[in-house]
Amino acid sequence: MGGAVAAALGVAAWAGAKGDPETCALCAGTGGCGCFACSSSGVVNVVKEASTSDAAPPRPVRRDLLGRVPPPPGQCRVCGGTGLVLCSGCRGSGYRKL
Repeated sequence: MGGAVAAALGVAAWAGAKGDPETCALCAGTGGCGCFACSSSGVVNVVKEASTSDAAPPRPVRRDLLGRVPPPPGQCRVCGGTGLVLCSGCRGSGYRKL
């Protein structure tokens, strides 16, 4: 029983000695950086297809091999339309490793 208490005290001392985490300089603590594919706008240029009639029948939903539905036309596929991707410096946590 004494060994477990000593181990718990050692872990607590180590955790306290780490100090406060520092915010990531790349993303300023947000965890996300601007998307490179859409210049942080969330949308990409789309070329509309010329349709011969306005009352065209709806197309079935196309899915990829994993069953996922692609994003709507115009929405950036890299960031999913948010305009942000995970920061490479902190991997999305907003804090730098100590």
